Amino acid sequence: MKKAGMSWLMALCVVSVLALLPFRLSATEQRYFNLGDLGLEGGGLIRDARLGYRTFGVLDAARSNAVIFPSWFMGTSGDLAALIGPGKVVDSSRYFVIAVDSFGNGVSSSPSNSVAQKGRSFPDLTTGDMVRAQLRLVTEELGISRLHAVIGISMGGMQAYQWMAAYPVIFQDNSPTPFSG
Repeated sequence: MKKAGMSWLMALCVVSVLALLPFRLSATEQRYFNLGDLGLEGGGLIRDARLGYRTFGVLDAARSNAVIFPSWFMGTSGDLAALIGPGKVVDSSRYFVIAVDSFGNGVSSSPSNSVAQKGRSFPDLTTGDMVRAQLRLVTEELGISRLHAVIGISMGGMQAYQWMAAYPVIFQDNSPTPFSG
């Protein structure tokens, strides 16, 4: 009886791992863009700022299929991975998707992971600060001058609106796709 129970448990574990494997394989490795000391709209400064991100899909030869997808409050680029891929919210077989970890989420510069500005000494941020850092990621780190679109959910949706308000000329298709909830 014990042997049959263990075999069933082992089979369940194998099936669970195999079910999660396609999701895990679709996510690229976590990367970081080091921004140095980042001045903020409110006059503050993030020391040694870094922005976490992952990319999915292939940037086409014309560099015209990039979509930026900022995370929601406390969401991560790893969480966004579940929404990216063929047949999902953003199709990575058609688009080069840049999933960005927003400041404060624990992956990018945050009160919890800052060496120099822990906890309450971490500066106040605006959506504009986040988007300016993302613009630098896109243009300086990835070498992309035009985006196909921006998409965001909740706080990521607010960042999508900020992208369109602050940098409308960077988009080929001037239609952000923000979701709020």
